[in-house]
Amino acid sequence: MLAAFAGIAVGTVAFVYVYGISFIARDWMFLAGARADLANAEAVRRNLNGAEQRIAALAPEVAATRASFADPQDPLPFIEAVELLGRRLGVKVELTLASAAAADPADAYRVAVSGPFPQVAAFLRMLGSFPFLITTGDVELKRTGAITEMSDPSRDSVRLSVAVKIVLP
Repeated sequence: MLAAFAGIAVGTVAFVYVYGISFIARDWMFLAGARADLANAEAVRRNLNGAEQRIAALAPEVAATRASFADPQDPLPFIEAVELLGRRLGVKVELTLASAAAADPADAYRVAVSGPFPQVAAFLRMLGSFPFLITTGDVELKRTGAITEMSDPSRDSVRLSVAVKIVLP
């Protein structure tokens, strides 16, 4: 009977030992998985810190890029640039707001340019290379005044009307 009791006791201890080891091994695997997740999270955090540093280093370039967008809330730099271009080329520039309501943003204009054809063509070409992101459309070109000799088209006076829309970032 003592041998049977000893056998049962040894079996119970062996069962508890094996069960305990398997339980500890399972927890050990969970712990290893948690450590791996923690290491991955740390690597992601380091990458984020590096990204934040790169963003901070690019701040001047981001500011320059944002400055290349005209702001409909403050269209004065865009209007001044259009008028300055007209003065530089020696053409008459009329800039009107396309939206009539006061609550609408000032992002759509009608630009009318009058003058000799080469200067008006140069104005249109330079308007496309402005430091502002704009789209042009609905272009109308009319000859004004008398028709001059065909040998000198630079003396022909034209009126160009173009719709200009400020593109927002």
